Amino acid sequence: MRRLNIVLAFICFIAMVAGCSVGGAGKTLTAAQVLDAFSRSGFELSEAKELHPDSVFKKELNGVKPDTYLVGGSQLLSIYVYESSRGPAKGIKDFERQTAAADVTSYDLYFVANILHFYVTDVSDRDERVARAVEGLRMSMEKQEEWLTKEIESITLTCQPNFGKKPCENRKFADSSAVERFRQAVHRAEKMPGMLNYVAEYLMTVTFHDLTKRDFHLSLGTDRNQSGLLVPLFDTTQGYEIPVEEANRLRELLGEDGI
Repeated sequence: MRRLNIVLAFICFIAMVAGCSVGGAGKTLTAAQVLDAFSRSGFELSEAKELHPDSVFKKELNGVKPDTYLVGGSQLLSIYVYESSRGPAKGIKDFERQTAAADVTSYDLYFVANILHFYVTDVSDRDERVARAVEGLRMSMEKQEEWLTKEIESITLTCQPNFGKKPCENRKFADSSAVERFRQAVHRAEKMPGMLNYVAEYLMTVTFHDLTKRDFHLSLGTDRNQSGLLVPLFDTTQGYEIPVEEANRLRELLGEDGI
C-alpha cells in the first residue's frame, strides 16, 4: 500500500507540473540551475559522501548516475540530469524494474523537464522547501518560454558601471526597426552549456506588448568577431549566445561597431 501511495502521489504531482513533460523535449535544465533553485528556496545541499554504494537511490537509471545530496543534514536527495525531457520517464520505469522485489523506503518523486528527483523522506519529516525548489524550476521553464516567444514593445539599456569600457549612454528603443534587431538577436540566441563567468555591459529591460517586463544582462563589446551574451536575470546560471551576425547588428545600432 505504501508503494501504491507513492505512485499516486507521483501521478498527481506530474499533473500539477504541466502535464507529464514540462517544457517539451527540446528544453532542458542544467545541474547548476537545479542547485541554484534549491539555494533560492532557503537552503544549501551538502554532498552525500557516505551513501552506501548499493543504495537503490544511487543506481544508474536509463544510463545516468545521480548526484546525491543531503537535505537538512540527513534526508537524501538523488538528482538525475538527462539529455532531454524524455529521459526521466524511462528512468522511472528503470527504477521500478530494478526495485520490483525490494522493500523500498518512503520517498517522493518529482521531475521537471529533463531532471528526475528522488527525495527520501517520511511524510512527517518532509521539508516543503524541496517542493518549492521544484516549483521554482518549473517557473523558470515557463519564463524561458515566455521571453522567447512574446512580442516586444520596447528595449531599455542601462549602462553597468563595472564593464570597464568607454563612457556609456543609457538608451531606449521603441521604433519598429530597432526593436526588430533586438527581437532577432533574442530569438536566435542559443543556450550555452556550463557555468557563466561574465561582466554585464548593460542591464536590458524588455517591455512586451502586454506591458509585462523582463530584465537581462547584455554584453556585446566592440570586437566584430565575437558573439554577444544574453543572461536572463530570473536565472543568472544560464547564458545565451547571440550569433556574431546579430551581435554586430546591435553594435551598429549602438554605434559600437569598432570601426
